[in-house]
Amino acid sequence: NAAGAAAAYEEAVRLAPSDPGGYRGLGLAYEKQGRINDAIAALVSYLKLSRHAHDREVITRRLQRLTHQSSN
Repeated sequence: NAAGAAAAYEEAVRLAPSDPGGYRGLGLAYEKQGRINDAIAALVSYLKLSRHAHDREVITRRLQRLTHQSSN
């Protein structure tokens, strides 16, 4: 349930705005909902907060794909 996941991650981000994990989950949930611009914003926040993320390359590629989708 992407809507339920997004709501849970929104709350997580609200409660712990400096924790990058909430933004990652939120971005992925938004992507599943088709909320591309929101997904991009959340994933960019994740990368800013998690400079040494183990999945940085994967998320960067995902962001490139989402950015391409949002421009079409």
